[in-house]
Amino acid sequence: MPSTPAPNEIYQFSLLSALMAGVANSGIAAKHLSHYTQGLGTFANIDGEMVLLDGVVYQLRSDGSVHTVNPEDELPFVMATKLAPEARFKAKLASKDVLHRKLAEAFPGCGNLFVAYRVSNAAPSWKRLKVRTIGGQQYKGQPLSELGDLQRLFEFEDVRGQIVGFSSPLNWQGLSVAGEHMHFLSEDKTFGGHVLELEVDEVEVLAAVASSLRIDLPRSKDFNEADLRVDDGGIRKVEG
Repeated sequence: MPSTPAPNEIYQFSLLSALMAGVANSGIAAKHLSHYTQGLGTFANIDGEMVLLDGVVYQLRSDGSVHTVNPEDELPFVMATKLAPEARFKAKLASKDVLHRKLAEAFPGCGNLFVAYRVSNAAPSWKRLKVRTIGGQQYKGQPLSELGDLQRLFEFEDVRGQIVGFSSPLNWQGLSVAGEHMHFLSEDKTFGGHVLELEVDEVEVLAAVASSLRIDLPRSKDFNEADLRVDDGGIRKVEG
């Protein structure tokens, strides 16, 4: 279980490849994330999206609802950190790709390191957000690639809220999501999801390079019998 985190150290439970293979019936208890300032992941049986914000874990479900979770609720995949910003800047973002470029400009020479970030409104609202949530496995071991075809899509305009995310190097595909992986939670904590598209005139970005990564792997039979070879195409399809 995670100990008291060092600033900007990433804690991860399990592998994205395991989630893609449907290994999701158990995981780390939500109570173990209380010392982290932000993170993302999912819940047992891939029932919705997880946002960790200032030590509080939120479940974003496919019916559009959001609620805090019980301390013992299990998460089969998690990335979390205690963000201590090393860069702070305002930006106009027309897409996720623009954010990726802005982060690369903020941290030149760090292309093979992770970046943790939080993005919040500095202007009145996000112009547009497209997010998705997944409604959960229909049978034990159902691959995430299948669930991607059943995801719920939501589009929002003129909304306020924050994004928490991680930028992972391309060579880490399968361990995490290569490139940008981000979840949105509205300011009033009533809606959100896994971000597919975004557009905003001005936001504030707080970010830091993460060169320390701790991973706890499941010891379950399901994990150890799963085919964890990287499905690059499947990851790109379902994670956007």
